[in-house]
Amino acid sequence: MYYYVDAEVPGTLAPGSSFDPALRATDSGPLHLVFDGWMGDDLVTTSPFWFVTARLADALRDSDLSGFELDPATASQSDQYAATTDRALADTWLRLVPTGSVDRGDDLALEGRADLLVSGAALEVLRSFALENADIAPAEDGPPPSPVMAKFLAQQAANDEK
Repeated sequence: MYYYVDAEVPGTLAPGSSFDPALRATDSGPLHLVFDGWMGDDLVTTSPFWFVTARLADALRDSDLSGFELDPATASQSDQYAATTDRALADTWLRLVPTGSVDRGDDLALEGRADLLVSGAALEVLRSFALENADIAPAEDGPPPSPVMAKFLAQQAANDEK
């Protein structure tokens, strides 16, 4: 069974990051993630890219999971970081590059350009680290809606009940 994981979005890519929107996310070069805030999860995203703390990267390397690479990344704090959190930013972040295919039975894969799919085994590894701010849904249910879309859908449902 596979699951969609929609992780915390703590910031944006810094100017000068090697990213061409015409390329697949897996074909992009070195990235620099600028954190505007951080709620503490070990897996974060700024679509269509994924980043993991060094401790989660070590666990992924030590696992038997397939379908991913880990690339160097740079992380820094924006001027607003101190205003939004008093949490110390993890020292080292790496880019998680999903390279797998669900059709091949890999544990990590991208669907489309940005939706992360993980196997049950991969989800178990991820959940052994901080992942409290991620939305997780079974693949057969489709990707979890964004917070804005979830609010819209809730308002629509409330209107339908009236």
